Amino acid sequence: MAEEAFGFTYGISSDGSTGSSLSLKPVSALVHPGKITLDENLTWEQVRDAKACYLSHVIEARWNKTHVDALVSFFINLDSHPYNDTPEGKQALVWYQAHAREDWHRKLGTVESFNLAILNKTLLADFKKRANDLSVQNNVTQVSHSFPIQHNPLTPMSTYTPQSSLQLYTPHMHRASNTTGHSCALHRTFPPI
Repeated sequence: MAEEAFGFTYGISSDGSTGSSLSLKPVSALVHPGKITLDENLTWEQVRDAKACYLSHVIEARWNKTHVDALVSFFINLDSHPYNDTPEGKQALVWYQAHAREDWHRKLGTVESFNLAILNKTLLADFKKRANDLSVQNNVTQVSHSFPIQHNPLTPMSTYTPQSSLQLYTPHMHRASNTTGHSCALHRTFPPI
């Protein structure tokens, strides 16, 4: 960041009262010294805890009552959504709230504006599918690291595959021949131990 860059701030005035004015401050002064976690990287519990603080700040900043009511309804609808019953559902709600609020703020006052309180079921379902896919991928990764493939010393490593290890324990069927060359019965053979 250039030292001469400036950004807009909204906050408490020098006398300690809140105001509805904007201030210009150097961007370097606005940078948070600690780690900032993006909304989509929060846990659902962190989102629920932060919403009360967020809502109190928008009320204190004297946002339009219609906008505040939309935010309150939005969070109530998310809190009561059935996705709260599973970890994947909670992850979908985290992603949804981050995306929907950012989109709502960007489109506010334009012809594309929408009612944030009405949850977009299609978008929510897309985020739920993404969370389910991620969960499956994480489970496969955990299982593959928890159960390493064991090498059978009787099987050369160059031809060893998980399928060949299963074949070691699968009984083989073959047709035995009697002394006259006629086939007689099916016998099972097992690999040597």
